[in-house]
Amino acid sequence: MHKLRAGMWGTYEKCDTPPALLVSLLHHVRATHPDVAYILWSGDNSAHNVHEVTRRQTVAANQAVTDLLRRVFPRALVLPAVGNHDSHPVNSFPPPTLGGRFSNGWLFSALRRMWRPLLDGRLGGGRRIEHSFEQTFHPYGYYYVRAAADGFRILVLNTNYCYTLNFWTLLEARDPGGQLRWLVAQLAEAEAAGERVHILGHISPGDETCRPDWSHQYSRVIHRFRATVRAQFFSHTHLDEFQVALDGAGRPFSTVYIAPSVSPWTSLNPGYKIYHVQPDTWEVIDTEHWATDLEVANRSPHRLPRWFALASARRAYRLATLRPADWLALTRRMARDRRLFDIVYSTYWGGSRRRKPCRASCRKKILCNIVTFDRSSDRHCEIIKSKLKG
Repeated sequence: MHKLRAGMWGTYEKCDTPPALLVSLLHHVRATHPDVAYILWSGDNSAHNVHEVTRRQTVAANQAVTDLLRRVFPRALVLPAVGNHDSHPVNSFPPPTLGGRFSNGWLFSALRRMWRPLLDGRLGGGRRIEHSFEQTFHPYGYYYVRAAADGFRILVLNTNYCYTLNFWTLLEARDPGGQLRWLVAQLAEAEAAGERVHILGHISPGDETCRPDWSHQYSRVIHRFRATVRAQFFSHTHLDEFQVALDGAGRPFSTVYIAPSVSPWTSLNPGYKIYHVQPDTWEVIDTEHWATDLEVANRSPHRLPRWFALASARRAYRLATLRPADWLALTRRMARDRRLFDIVYSTYWGGSRRRKPCRASCRKKILCNIVTFDRSSDRHCEIIKSKLKG
């Protein structure tokens, strides 16, 4: 049997992130973006050979990335979220009420110990923050970070509680870990204090792998507090995607940003995102997708990869602002304009020449995914499909 060999910086086939690639990326970020206000670390640090990875290796993978972040960004505020690959067995997040040998207490205890120092950084290098990490991360996996003087709060969620492959949710289907109740309380408190909120997690509640009932309730919460929630950030798919939350009348009320992967798994150019935020409103006013061409990098294995700005959302997609209405207008243009769709689709994959072709069924799926944030209904999907041309 012919075996593929990975290059120094990884390969487009099913390949996880080589440590040297992550080191290169983080040093590049430190040198190129010295003014980052805070770092979103959205999970999945363990390898994809999920049936060979042990509990000890799962903890070790998280520890290795934590140590690297602390070394490269010793004073930065780093906000970690738990990914579905960060547990053992993979996707296993039992309800916190479940004790005994099935409990995930060992995981949250280990992650709390290693991640707690990441919150000692200062927001934008300035003010210290307060947080609930010690109180709510163990055993729930979610917490808040608050900079009261800046009128800003970040809610870090454990969206593995909505993941359809986390079969433990069948034991506590309505609101595992009381996370939705906690989310409502946090948003009500932020609203009363006049604070703006960013939300971070691993799996988007609008992802097709999120349970429709949980997704529906989450969407209702965000709609209620739409003036308070200024942006949502997730990952999981490895692609650079976005979603627009729509109400029953088709009005957009929130934007969801889904970050690209450092891992080239599969057919991807490794990348990361920079989000430009208006300081007084905490609105996202532009995004930059930075990537490295893996094929080019592997031709010179003894040289560091060249990281470059692949696309600014405002320039590449001709957006006046990045408000939900602008993203919805872009989606409608993508349905009518095949050339524009192909530009956005190329960015999804970090400009990789190995990306999969996107024909009619693929286009429909992507456009539907953008507008179906509430997974309990496909109404908006059918409307956008009716506008499809080319």
